[in-house]
Amino acid sequence: MAKATFTENEMAHELKARAEAKGINISIEHTGEMLDMFEDIVTERLEAGEEVKMRNFGTFEVRVQKARTRYNPATKQNEDYPEKKVPKWDASDNVRDRIANS
Repeated sequence: MAKATFTENEMAHELKARAEAKGINISIEHTGEMLDMFEDIVTERLEAGEEVKMRNFGTFEVRVQKARTRYNPATKQNEDYPEKKVPKWDASDNVRDRIANS
């Protein structure tokens, strides 16, 4: 059985519905733009070498993977992989607990 996927479009509609339930009137276009801005802000801060901490959600950060040599069984050769930066998200205890208890 395949996992369900929650898309960005579905997120925008969910945000709109929750905002309206709280009496906040926002269009789906503005909701989508807000999601885009959120993504841009997080990405820009990570590019600048900063951590992005969101209380009760988690921390976004950039980690460095060390250069390494690995064996490729398809080519039967060792291949060198250079050092690279990779994004990482570490869930907060709150998120971990909610998932564990769901």
